[in-house]
Amino acid sequence: MAIGDFFRPKYKHSKSEVRAAAVAAMDTDDIDLLIEIASKDTDLAIRRTAIDKISDPETLAGLADSQDDSKLRDYANSLALDIWVGKAVNADDEIVAEENFLLAAKHGGELVVARIAGESKHSSVRRLALSKIDDDKALAQVVRKAQRMEEWQLALERIGDETILRSIAIDETRKQVAFAALERITDGDLLDEIASKAKAKPVRAKAKRAKAVIVKAKPLQSKISDSEKQDRAERSQLVRTIESFVGGDEWVDSRGVVDEAVARWEELGQGDKAKLIARFDKALSRYNKNHEQYGRAAEEAVRRAAEEALREERKAVEKAEAAVLAAQAEAAGETSEAGSDESSDLPADNDGNTSDSSGDTSDSSGEAAIVAKPTPGDDRDSERRLDNQDDMERLCEGLEELLEIKDIRNVDRTLKEIDRGRRKVGTLPKNVEETLRTRYDEARKKAVIYLGDLREADDWKRWTTVPKMEELVKIAKELLAAEEIPNTGEILKKLQRAWRELGPAPREKADELWKDFKATCDEVYERVKVQRDARDIEQTANLEKKEALCVRAEELQSSEDWAATGELFKELQTEWKTIGPVPRRKSDGQWKRFRAACDAFFEARAPHLEERFAEEADNLEAKEALVKEVETLAATEVGLEEIEGQIQQVRDMQRRWRDIGKVAHKEFTAVGDAYKKACDEVYGKREAITEAAREAARVIVTELEKRIVECSDAGWDSDAEDIAKQVLEIRSSYKEMDSQSEGYEALGVKVDTLIRAQLESEPAAYAGSELDPKRSAEARAKLIEQAEELLPPVEDSDAQSAEEMAESLRAALADRALGGIMSKTGGRSIPEMVAALRADWAEIPPVPGAPGTAAEQRFATLCDTLLAAESSDS
Repeated sequence: MAIGDFFRPKYKHSKSEVRAAAVAAMDTDDIDLLIEIASKDTDLAIRRTAIDKISDPETLAGLADSQDDSKLRDYANSLALDIWVGKAVNADDEIVAEENFLLAAKHGGELVVARIAGESKHSSVRRLALSKIDDDKALAQVVRKAQRMEEWQLALERIGDETILRSIAIDETRKQVAFAALERITDGDLLDEIASKAKAKPVRAKAKRAKAVIVKAKPLQSKISDSEKQDRAERSQLVRTIESFVGGDEWVDSRGVVDEAVARWEELGQGDKAKLIARFDKALSRYNKNHEQYGRAAEEAVRRAAEEALREERKAVEKAEAAVLAAQAEAAGETSEAGSDESSDLPADNDGNTSDSSGDTSDSSGEAAIVAKPTPGDDRDSERRLDNQDDMERLCEGLEELLEIKDIRNVDRTLKEIDRGRRKVGTLPKNVEETLRTRYDEARKKAVIYLGDLREADDWKRWTTVPKMEELVKIAKELLAAEEIPNTGEILKKLQRAWRELGPAPREKADELWKDFKATCDEVYERVKVQRDARDIEQTANLEKKEALCVRAEELQSSEDWAATGELFKELQTEWKTIGPVPRRKSDGQWKRFRAACDAFFEARAPHLEERFAEEADNLEAKEALVKEVETLAATEVGLEEIEGQIQQVRDMQRRWRDIGKVAHKEFTAVGDAYKKACDEVYGKREAITEAAREAARVIVTELEKRIVECSDAGWDSDAEDIAKQVLEIRSSYKEMDSQSEGYEALGVKVDTLIRAQLESEPAAYAGSELDPKRSAEARAKLIEQAEELLPPVEDSDAQSAEEMAESLRAALADRALGGIMSKTGGRSIPEMVAALRADWAEIPPVPGAPGTAAEQRFATLCDTLLAAESSDS
């Protein structure tokens, strides 16, 4: 541990293990630190851990742009895309979904856009995504994902590559989709493949028929010239050449081939083969895109390889030159020794000195000295020393490279191998021996320290693994103690997988914890087995229920009782949803069987529904017309006499309303409410008019009562004629009133009392008027005569008692068949005549005094006698 580690936070510790633990303990509240670590930490694994803890997609996208490692860049970008795509697909708010789609489309490829186009909840987002897709493979993904016909049709129509259409026709289980793809294929070979490989039998049959049509039509087509065939064949080869490089990895060597293909294509011209042109342009675009992405890395790798080869070549040359120089140096040393032994034999110069060959290699005359050649044995020794130098350098490089290895076992093993290799290295060239030995010792020292650090970190890591193991044991025990947890088996698998992913731990703790963990998991697994058996029994029972529903649906699918059977199918579908899961291998088949029966019925019912919908639309139109009629009546102002006519019209309309057939339920409520409201307005208008009439009648009654009181209270000195005039007006007003008016009868009694009192007190004032007592007496006398004529003739009716008169009347009635009393009544019955007489009597004003009273009694007696006789006779 460096001294500075005591003064800096753990996420900046010099040891990566400490930094990793610190980052693992962080949460979303430490977002700024996580961004800094994800951007700057030297350990890629720690940067990845920090990225995992960031959930904001825009932050992740920004981190992706700043990463120098391509894998981390792709990883951060993929996390951001997953979040954007998830919101674009599942968000309930359409605006939120659209915003996230735009972000996903900006940072992702067309396959990401295709997923959203096929799966988003909102049609506007699906359509927008579809409009941004040009790649045929992405369009094919939309076709496979989209469940709505209008969307997969739009995507399918834009696919120009017939090979992709072929794969859709072969793999697609939805017959409509497969047929639509098949219809756009004109290549006979592709049709043959579909005819033999398509999953749906109807698709295979249709492909065979389409191929037969093409074969039959071939003789009718005009012949293609040899030059056109050659041109098409060469173009096809150029297209296939570029397509072969699109998915490969030969980005360096392929560039020249592709450029040649493009040049040749331009020489041939565009031509009139639209499909070939589209394939060529698409393949070239994809190649250029991939070459730009991957070609640079490949070119860089080639460049580095070339530089490495050049370095190796230079190294070999330097090695050879060093060998030659070493040999020459050794040879020069031997020649010098031989020259010193023979120096006495050399001639003296002018000064008496002998020449020394160990000095300058050239003599005073300027001739070159001859150097002795090395022997073969000396060459071999020099080569061995150079080989040892190479071996030593490789060992040094190996030690230096150890510092980049993270695996402790690999470092330990490699260090031991290098130590063994060092013992095998022989004598080194003297000019590099000290340097290489120093380099080796320093490198080995660093490697040993590094290995110690790794072991310390490993020990620390092992101890940090213990709490994780203990936590997994705790979770397993909680799982065992829980009464019931859904998906216990899946949770158990995750726990076991998490245990396997843990690093090593100290053996004494690891063995103990492993035994505890395994024993607990075994107990949990036993319970899972029991649950699984119970689940199997439940799923088998559910399967039987769903099979019964399938049988029932298949029995009903041919029924033509559309309404009742439709309701039954709805009940079956509701019941299907309430039934739990069935064995997975049976689930899909059962659902397809049930769905097929439902689809068969509803497809057969569709024409009937269309007719019913048309009829309901007509009925709706008729009812809406009735509503307008009633609303017109409600808006028309009328009086009390006309309102009853409107009420009768409404009643007639109600009968017409009932005679009109049904309308769709969703429209019925609105039109029914409007109709009821209009009818209520008409009835309400009658109530308002009637209440107004009642109020007017009450006003009249009050006014007449007031006038009656005034007339009754008039004194003896009042003008009798003026009072009589008022009484006549009161009587006339009363007679004009509606007999159903409130207080009518009570007012009539008051009017009658007033008239009687006036006639008693001032009869002369009413002479010649409607209340003239003399005229009234005459009129009443006539009615009495008419009543008496209905009686049988008797000698002395005044001397007869009522019983005697009744008996006489019965005897008279007995002769009605002989033209008796019935001839006097005009064919009307006695009760009818009596009722008419009484009605006429009531219209005659009263007659004051004893004569009037006697006349009333006589008339009443006659009427009672006639009715009594009629009742006895019947």
